[in-house]
Amino acid sequence: MKFTEFAKRYPYYSRFRFSADEHGDVQFNFNGDEYDPFDKNGNLVKTLYRFPAANSAKKELDKFADWILSYVPESIKRIVNRRVGSSKDKVDRIFERVERFAPKEQKKALVGYLKTHRIDGQEGYDPKTFIDNIKQKVLELINRQKKPIKVKFIFTCKFIKENPATAQVDEELGYFHTEKPETITESTDFYDLFDTMVNYLLELIERFQNKGSGWRFDQVEYFDINIDPFEPLSGSSYIQLPSKLASKQAIINVKNKNDHECFKWAVTSAMYPRGKDPQRLNEQIRESSKKFDWAGIEFPVSLKQIDKFEKQNPYTVNVFGYNGEVFPRRISKKRNARVINLLLISNDETNHYCWIKDMSRLLSSQINNHQHATEFCPRCLNPFWCKKALEKHSEYCDNHEAVRIEMPKIDKDGNLPHIKFKNYNRKMRVPFVVYADFESFTENIDTCSPDESKSFTKQYQEHKPSGFCYLIKCFDDNIFPSELVRYTAESPDEDIPQMFVDSLESDIKDIYNKFKFPKKVKMTLRDRTDYKNATHCHIYCSRQFYEQRGQTG
Repeated sequence: MKFTEFAKRYPYYSRFRFSADEHGDVQFNFNGDEYDPFDKNGNLVKTLYRFPAANSAKKELDKFADWILSYVPESIKRIVNRRVGSSKDKVDRIFERVERFAPKEQKKALVGYLKTHRIDGQEGYDPKTFIDNIKQKVLELINRQKKPIKVKFIFTCKFIKENPATAQVDEELGYFHTEKPETITESTDFYDLFDTMVNYLLELIERFQNKGSGWRFDQVEYFDINIDPFEPLSGSSYIQLPSKLASKQAIINVKNKNDHECFKWAVTSAMYPRGKDPQRLNEQIRESSKKFDWAGIEFPVSLKQIDKFEKQNPYTVNVFGYNGEVFPRRISKKRNARVINLLLISNDETNHYCWIKDMSRLLSSQINNHQHATEFCPRCLNPFWCKKALEKHSEYCDNHEAVRIEMPKIDKDGNLPHIKFKNYNRKMRVPFVVYADFESFTENIDTCSPDESKSFTKQYQEHKPSGFCYLIKCFDDNIFPSELVRYTAESPDEDIPQMFVDSLESDIKDIYNKFKFPKKVKMTLRDRTDYKNATHCHIYCSRQFYEQRGQTG
């Protein structure tokens, strides 16, 4: 019964009825004039059913009950709306924060990389907190990439330092790079690798601030994720040799048309050569290949895997490439082992290893047209005409990067390249020359990694002068005798460069005052005759004079 239900709930509803300031739109309208169901205090009269107007009042109360049971006060609506609005604001802020840390692909990538994605820095975040916020976004970005790829991080932060000399705050950007590009494959656990990479960056930043340079972290500028497709260079199935190489008869190219094990057949051919049909893949070469340790070697073999092969086998493997000329691709650091020289050739689809049987025959025409050289350095490909000369050269070359010397080519007109002296003005004798030298010690300086997208010079040490010496040499000691000037710092506060300038300036002024009034040259009769009859420049280039005296051709 609606009235009974209303009567039970009335104590709850009555407080809304009499909250006129909040519920001014709530009104009661009863048509029964004989009876008012509420007393002056607004309470329901318990003796409602004793009076004739009870039924009429009951109907009105039923209507009121229908309305009030379905009525939601406006204030409650407003409260709910505010709560919904507050929740929406929170959601918006969450999405706004997520959007702030979203990587954006840059139009220009870091040199050597296909794509660079940048996450802009935000105020109020220290390096660790910033990385915690971007981690998920970086993981998602890497997971979307087609593997394998190479990845490198660059963390750019702004540092500030108070400058006592100017009473201003200096600013400097620090570029912190991951140690090396990391290769990511489908099987790589990038979650752990990410932690390793960013922990290295955070360590660099902390080390930079702890060196006592006075630089303090101010804010993160941006975080770059540099991505490049990784195409492992590996040898695969058979490729026919270019005609220029085949004609030299210096390479054994095994025809492995049905597998990707050309590296295996190339090194086996080198260590177990066959006299008859050495290019054929037969049972003999298969049996010989079992004498090597191939454990853990995956085919096709990449250049990187050759390190593992060398550890498991007593051989040194050098790999050369070909782009019209032979050049070194991988020069082994392993010494005192039998050497295997391989050629890695390629086409649009694959790469292929071959054994270089005769290096001299392969390279002689590339170095000169006489083909007399019998030995070649595998690191720089320089020719030598005896083994002793090569051994002497190797003592130096083995301690440096593998490079090849390229000499100037004959030009299109058939002219041979030549070098000549051009600074003829420096052949003129000058009256005085200063020879000077500084003594100094080196101090490590605080720095950070440079921006690799721009040209840079990385400074890591500073030279602190501790002394100097100089000698003023005259062309004729009888006119001005030479005397060595030397000074060593007595305290670290001395400004050695300024002291050097002051001392040298003083000596030069003395020389100037002594010779500022030069005497006129006294020429003998022979001097005058030689001067008038001269046809060639005796100071500069020894060329013949033009008709206009003083000019040379």
